[in-house]
Amino acid sequence: MKSRMRGLLIAMCFAVSGSSLQAQPVDGGAVFSQNCASCHGAQGLERAPRLEMLRLLEPKFVLDTLATGAMRIQGLRLNPSESRAVAEYVTGKTRL
Repeated sequence: MKSRMRGLLIAMCFAVSGSSLQAQPVDGGAVFSQNCASCHGAQGLERAPRLEMLRLLEPKFVLDTLATGAMRIQGLRLNPSESRAVAEYVTGKTRL
């Protein structure tokens, strides 16, 4: 009985600590500021669309552009969660 209780207590500790190991949400604005704003921000490159224009796009288009399109080289610096967060941030939309 005592070893069973000990096992249950250990299992509960792992269950509680495991929930804190879940992925934290990525701040798309912060990722944009660190990786994209130098070209797409207010003081960015003339040929790069500004954030106001990116708002007209769909998140999937931005995600595809980061993965296989014109921004694929820049997209290599981002993990999938960061890419999704940026796509949602720049478009202001969450559906992909």
